[in-house]
Amino acid sequence: MKKETLFKTQQDAKVKADTEAIQRDLDNWRNDFRKTFCETPHGRRVLTWLVHETYIYRRFEQQNAKAYALEGKRELGLEVQDLIGLTNMLQALNNVTVEVKGNKR
Repeated sequence: MKKETLFKTQQDAKVKADTEAIQRDLDNWRNDFRKTFCETPHGRRVLTWLVHETYIYRRFEQQNAKAYALEGKRELGLEVQDLIGLTNMLQALNNVTVEVKGNKR
């Protein structure tokens, strides 16, 4: 019986280590996305374009090929939003607005 417990403990330790490694990788991805899209004017402009092109804030109720394609684009945009974080994304978009208004003066 002790061998089974030992095996389960080793297996649990491996699962925990794998889970922690996956979490570290995900955290690294999030940081990369935030740095890329939120910290520079160039990245914020690309983010603005991405939000516009992926129709994040629209839903498509029609049942046709174009609606499915647009919904697929939307899913990609939502994944990016999830990685960056909604608060960070909205702040970056707000900064683009401020930058654009500042350049018009």
